[in-house]
Amino acid sequence: MKHLKHLHKPHLGILLLRIVVGAVFVYAGYQKLHDMPQTVQFFGMIGFSPFWAWVTALTEFIGGIMIIVGYGMRIAGFLLAVTMVVAAVKVAPQAGFMGALSPILLATTSLYFVTSGCGKYSACSMLHGKNCNDCKAAGKCDCQH
Repeated sequence: MKHLKHLHKPHLGILLLRIVVGAVFVYAGYQKLHDMPQTVQFFGMIGFSPFWAWVTALTEFIGGIMIIVGYGMRIAGFLLAVTMVVAAVKVAPQAGFMGALSPILLATTSLYFVTSGCGKYSACSMLHGKNCNDCKAAGKCDCQH
């Protein structure tokens, strides 16, 4: 396994995960926003008001963008995790465990972002510099360097 040592790049791993998971959320949010009448109708069928259809669509779209660029990761990750837990709970009774797998995986990944921060290849890191300790102490940065 010595020859794999040079592949240990955790910040690159966080970046790749951010791009893929963020793109999934942006796409899902865009699909909901693009056809809000259908989204509102679906949310009504599962017991939610139009307000929650809008909240979900905007959370997925804007939260996905925040995840991709790496800014406000902890807030976005938390909100997306809550959204996906609700989706899993509402989907599982109708679709079974297999139908709930995607929301469960996305909720878990979102919680990973809450705990890991944005990594050094992120807008947060670029804005605050490599040494964000002062920003972190002031509660302005959620980077992990």
